[in-house]
Amino acid sequence: MKISKHFARKELLCKCGREECDAPTVADPDFLTALEVVRKACGFKFIINSWARCKFWNKKQGGAASSYHLQALAVDISCTNSAHRAKIVYELLKHGFSVVVYSRWIHADRRPVQILLWGEM
Repeated sequence: MKISKHFARKELLCKCGREECDAPTVADPDFLTALEVVRKACGFKFIINSWARCKFWNKKQGGAASSYHLQALAVDISCTNSAHRAKIVYELLKHGFSVVVYSRWIHADRRPVQILLWGEM
């Protein structure tokens, strides 16, 4: 099931697989709209590895206690192609996202102060 033109509900949902999962199940409309703008501007498909997380799954993934994933206001985008990585980062920054770049994925969120960091490569 789609939650927007380019994103599926399964991309939004927490990956913990637990019945007692309390992660958000609805995307923030402003966040989703901004992500759609980035996807359209990129002109190619990208895969969301992680979006909403419950506290349990966030801890298992090594996420910060105050992670934006807990509010479904962060995504981890799979990316191993350098040209695609550069375009995604450019468009995310252009559209107000904060970005942390890793070797196999890009973390993006909408924190109040925009940042660009390079994670462990």
